[in-house]
Order: sequence, then structure tokens, then C-alpha cells
Amino acid sequence: MLKYQRENLNGIYRREAEQQMIDFIKKLFSQEAKVKDLVCGMSVDPKTTKYHSVYNQKHFYFCSESCKKQFDEKPEDFII
Repeated sequence: MLKYQRENLNGIYRREAEQQMIDFIKKLFSQEAKVKDLVCGMSVDPKTTKYHSVYNQKHFYFCSESCKKQFDEKPEDFII
């Protein structure tokens, strides 16, 4: 009986771990609360990115220092 209980618990933990991984992947690829990097077109989470500029009192977020630098040099090229 002990062996069966152990296998059952392992199955439960495995399912929980699988569900946590699925939830993580969904969150990782979710477009919810993300904005577009105007330079490269990548999706960026404004809460986690460290690359940010303000132009004409509007906030813009970038995926990298390179994209931020390009935007800062000529923001009018990227704003429609």
C-alpha cells in the first residue's frame, strides 16, 4: 500500500509541476499588458523593461538599449 501511495503522490506532484509550467509559458507568450517597441516591433512588458523614454509627454518602452538609443536620436522617425 505504501508503494501505491508514493506513486500516487508523485503523480499529483508531477501534474502540479506540469500545470505550473503551462501557466508560466502562457504568461511568457501572452500579449496582455504588453506594448510594441516602435523600433524593432517586439512586444515589451512596460512593468519589467528597463529601457524607457518620454517624448511629448508620452511614454515609450523598448526591448533593448540599442532600440532606445535609436528612438532617442530621432523619435519623429518612429512615431506615426
